[in-house]
Amino acid sequence: MNSPITREHTFLCEEGPETVTATEAVPGLLVYEVPDSVSIGNPNRWSLGTRDGFCIAAFPDKQSALRGAADLAPLADWTAPSDALRSLFLGHGETGLRARRLMCEAVTRHEGRFGTRPA
Repeated sequence: MNSPITREHTFLCEEGPETVTATEAVPGLLVYEVPDSVSIGNPNRWSLGTRDGFCIAAFPDKQSALRGAADLAPLADWTAPSDALRSLFLGHGETGLRARRLMCEAVTRHEGRFGTRPA
């Protein structure tokens, strides 16, 4: 079994760019802890997002975020650009609806929340 890859990751938040050490849980999906100085009081400190900065969801702990990443892995090529991923998950029709349902199940199964990443 391969060890997860760690890398520096920069994301934008209200305070400006933040650089953290992220774990590439599966190809294209990063899990990282948001610094305490960002969105003080938010209990969901662990973000799950793509390499190019698109945040999918936030989780209360690292293990939950890693499990969410593992569940999301088969849903898409997460190494694709964010625009392609948005098209898949926000698309109309049965494919888009199914993708959104599966993503929602994968995130909420592990106590993840959409749109609550410290930003």
